[in-house]
Amino acid sequence: MKLHNLGNRKKTGYTTFGCIWEKGRCTKETEYILKNKSGGEVLKQTRITAFWPDGSVKWTAHTADAALLKDEIEVLP
Repeated sequence: MKLHNLGNRKKTGYTTFGCIWEKGRCTKETEYILKNKSGGEVLKQTRITAFWPDGSVKWTAHTADAALLKDEIEVLP
């Protein structure tokens, strides 16, 4: 899932954002990678916030240092 910074907002402090996943794509054991536009991995905290009826992950919430995210990021399972 690709995300981008809104307009000319400052990228300071920590930011929290959510991602929705296709039914069946992710499980409780899935590890997520956060990459910025230049391809660098960014440290983050992740938690599952919702499940599909089949038990797969529907939503995840992520928190990361906004300054490291640059203007565009991608969250990969």
